[in-house]
Amino acid sequence: MNTSGDPMQDITMYFALLLKIIAVALVLFIIGWVLASWNRAVNDGHIREGKLNAAFVDCQNYYDDMRRQVQSVLSVSKIEADRIVEACLKYSASKFKDGMNPQLYVEEVPEFSNLDFSTLNSVISQTSLAFRDAQSRLLHELGEFESWKSGSLFTRIFCSGFPTDGLIARVGAQRLVALAALEKMYGIVVLGETMTAYHSGLSTPLISDAMTHTLRG
Repeated sequence: MNTSGDPMQDITMYFALLLKIIAVALVLFIIGWVLASWNRAVNDGHIREGKLNAAFVDCQNYYDDMRRQVQSVLSVSKIEADRIVEACLKYSASKFKDGMNPQLYVEEVPEFSNLDFSTLNSVISQTSLAFRDAQSRLLHELGEFESWKSGSLFTRIFCSGFPTDGLIARVGAQRLVALAALEKMYGIVVLGETMTAYHSGLSTPLISDAMTHTLRG
């Protein structure tokens, strides 16, 4: 750089140049930090979606295991097994909490009157705990996802597009993604009215209130 011959003017010019260099470096640093933070946040979101996907599959697998065992032990069709398992899970936490009452099942589905209820009770009690544990894990992951998404201002701004198509809920031949998948996952663990109260902050979802018919769409 040319100098003017005036020491004070040269110092001023060098100082101005140094400030420009610092300003450019600061801008580049901020841009780099924002991009790196955005990338970490997006990757974190995809990881959380992956955990939700896995938890949802676990719920399906444990539900299918219950259905298969009921179908095999009671020698009923797949459709009948689905209805039996749904009725068992729907009422087990409330009406049946003090023991299985066959009459309540018959009231729900009259054609169940010829079932071996002692065998049914044994099968459900052996398999439903694992299913409810899977429900608990799914609800935990849903809560973690919602907390993350509504957490920092940075996340709310730069990750507002979540859930993405990376969140997947397969139900039979149906493939749901993003918000539709998220709603399906909530439907497995929370009754509609409880879910509304949960989002409004008025209630905490009860795993035992799950409506399992959503597993099959």
